[in-house]
Amino acid sequence: MFSKNIPTLLMTSAFALGVSLTVGLSTYLAPNAQAADFRQSDVDAQVALLSSDSSQTRKQAAYHLSEMGKDAKRAVPALIETLKDPIAFGEAASALGKIGPDAAAAVPELVKILPDTQLGYDRCYVATALGSIGQNSELAVPALQKIVASDDETTLRRLAAMALGDFGPTAKDSVGVLIEAVKTGDAEMRAASARSIGQIGGADRDIAALVGLLNDEVDSVRLGATRALARIGTEAVSGVPKLADLLKDNSDEVCLAAAQALGAIGQEAKPAVPALKAALKVDKGDDFRTNVLDAIKKIERRTKNQ
Repeated sequence: MFSKNIPTLLMTSAFALGVSLTVGLSTYLAPNAQAADFRQSDVDAQVALLSSDSSQTRKQAAYHLSEMGKDAKRAVPALIETLKDPIAFGEAASALGKIGPDAAAAVPELVKILPDTQLGYDRCYVATALGSIGQNSELAVPALQKIVASDDETTLRRLAAMALGDFGPTAKDSVGVLIEAVKTGDAEMRAASARSIGQIGGADRDIAALVGLLNDEVDSVRLGATRALARIGTEAVSGVPKLADLLKDNSDEVCLAAAQALGAIGQEAKPAVPALKAALKVDKGDDFRTNVLDAIKKIERRTKNQ
């Protein structure tokens, strides 16, 4: 009797399982379907709290908006107004930074409050926000550059240096200040400035100083300078001898960047071809080998086409 009912039991179990999965899936999807609506209503609720008479309430509301990231972009006007609050401005700046480019309208006010020493350590949020927003470089870059050059707050200077890197090549005018920071700063400041130099590149006037940094004992400094010379490209020919030496650097990351820089310089890097070919005999991974071969091709192709 038990054996005769097995098919029926299996069918019943399968049906029950199907119903259970369907109900479970519906239950799982329902909250997600409402998530966007909930988030927008929550944004509106926090925006309303930014008008509170209590600075602490405004600060807490700005903090909650910062947790929402880009979803809080409709709060930008209210957050800009909150930047005028000496208690809540830091959280407001953080929220604007996490919103990103959509918060471009906040840049003038952020630039205005950045150098105000009376606002204290929370200015760090302002510097980071300017980099994260990455807009209005004509206003943001000079303001950040001044902080790197002369502010007394060490952490703020380091974060301003990092923020300049977020602007990429549009921050070329700041490379001289960053190079000076690499030469004179502490270990963290040197690393941050070198990283940004690598993201920005530089102008012809910076080449000599960048080539000088290729001899630095700190890996991150050599890496940043090498990447900057790669961005400069053909005009960085004076760096070719040292870049060729860096193909044998103790840092694999620096070796890779040196190969890329030589390729970017092109035909003027012809004296480095023997070093590039010798580098192929050393096992530093497929990525390194690919970039070395690519550099050789770029140099020799341009030389032949000359």
